[in-house]
Order: sequence, then C-alpha cells, then structure tokens
Amino acid sequence: MSYIKGNRNQIILLPQAVEDYIAKDDPLRAYDAFVEAFDCNVLGLKIE
Repeated sequence: MSYIKGNRNQIILLPQAVEDYIAKDDPLRAYDAFVEAFDCNVLGLKIE
C-alpha cells in the first residue's frame, strides 16, 4: 500500500468557497443561475 505525505501545516481541508471548485466557464453556472431565478411559488411549491 502506498502512503501519501500530507502537509501538517495546512490550515483548512477544503476551499473556503464553492466558487473555488467551479471554473468560470463551466456550464454548471448556467444551471445555478436558472435555479436561482426560478420561482417555485408559480408551481405551488412551498420551500421551507
């Protein structure tokens, strides 16, 4: 079994923002914009 050396001085495990995971030109950003603009009340959905 191989061993991966880590950095004991690492302060955080994950990036502070999800934005750091997604490229600026990734299609996921279009889906996110659509979902954010979508009005669930139009369909009678109640989001709590």
